[in-house]
Amino acid sequence: MNAIGIVAEFNPFHNGHSYLIRKTREKFPDSVIVAVMSGNFVQRGEAAFEDKWRRSSVAVKNGVDLVVQLPTRFSNASSYFFAYGAMEILTSLNVGTVVFGSESGDTDRLGIIAEFLTEHFDDVNKYAALRTKEGITFPRAREEYLNDFFSAYEKCHNMNCDMETSKKELTGGSCYAFPPNEILAIDYMIAGNLLGYDGSFYSFKRSGDGHNESASKIRREYYSKNPDKEKHYEDTLYKLIVGKISASKTEKKRKMLPENCRYAEEELYNRTLNRWRYTKNLEELEDELVSKSYTRARVRRFFISYVLGNYTLHKEDILSFNAVYPLAFNDKGASYLKFIKKIGISHLDFIHKVSPDHVRHDECQSLDIIAHEEIVATDVYNLLRGNDFYEYSEFVKKPEKI
Repeated sequence: MNAIGIVAEFNPFHNGHSYLIRKTREKFPDSVIVAVMSGNFVQRGEAAFEDKWRRSSVAVKNGVDLVVQLPTRFSNASSYFFAYGAMEILTSLNVGTVVFGSESGDTDRLGIIAEFLTEHFDDVNKYAALRTKEGITFPRAREEYLNDFFSAYEKCHNMNCDMETSKKELTGGSCYAFPPNEILAIDYMIAGNLLGYDGSFYSFKRSGDGHNESASKIRREYYSKNPDKEKHYEDTLYKLIVGKISASKTEKKRKMLPENCRYAEEELYNRTLNRWRYTKNLEELEDELVSKSYTRARVRRFFISYVLGNYTLHKEDILSFNAVYPLAFNDKGASYLKFIKKIGISHLDFIHKVSPDHVRHDECQSLDIIAHEEIVATDVYNLLRGNDFYEYSEFVKKPEKI
């Protein structure tokens, strides 16, 4: 059975997603479409607009055959971790081609850039580490590195940056200042290279609004009509943060806090610790931390990881655990899951349904670690969104056949 992979958040599902699924079905008519989807927290550093069960169900009803969750440790993270976790799952599910939408639709060019960045992975990260200390974001630092060192490599592949006028129009004049969706696409390819993924990638040129614009528009319109929903979310998250940060002073005095926090975010932790008393709400707290070095999305991801207890994870810790967690599927998707389990190709464990047994084991098995993190993430999500703690818990909800 041939499988095609999509990485998405469906936050919420919109016409852009429908277009990508429809084009995928047209291009690969006999294949199983497998989507890796963010759980209850998304890459913007926010609780998802709708819970993961609702979003996965909608995706299957709109053409996806199987939706599996991207664990929260990856979905509430930078694009590198987001892409790595998703590609690891798709690789374990024997997906032959990963498709995505991009502004340029130029799969070959994106692939060559990803190949270069993979070959120079350590050098790029060292360069970016120096530049981020000077207030430059990682994507901008990577763009600089490409501008400085990629020209000769690109010419070897018979590509001419100066001729790509459409690319310059999209990115404000630079051949290497990529829109958000293309940054993710490049990271999918880099992750695939690092994981030894032997499948292919295929890009569909986007039409109309981009995913981020369409999804943001839907969310804005909803919250403009339901301001109490957004206020409840922001007020509750703010109280969770300041309550925990106040208590953490005792932790720090007892030296319980690791020296290096998640993604070296100890500076954000210390700034939150020092500035929270001067703020009255979530927006003011964010404003205290946002700077040239720290984007608002990065600050928000830190807040979520802090509340969930994941903020002390090192890079190696994050990449050490992953799992395949089906959320929704149709008959075709169910058959594919059985096929994968039968041939025994997946190197990742499967979570069929989260149960209290997952938090009782003494051994730190990957499946139990991920299951426990999802229990916490869903409980916090339900608190932030005002959902019932029992009805919407990981123990009650289960994968749904559509």
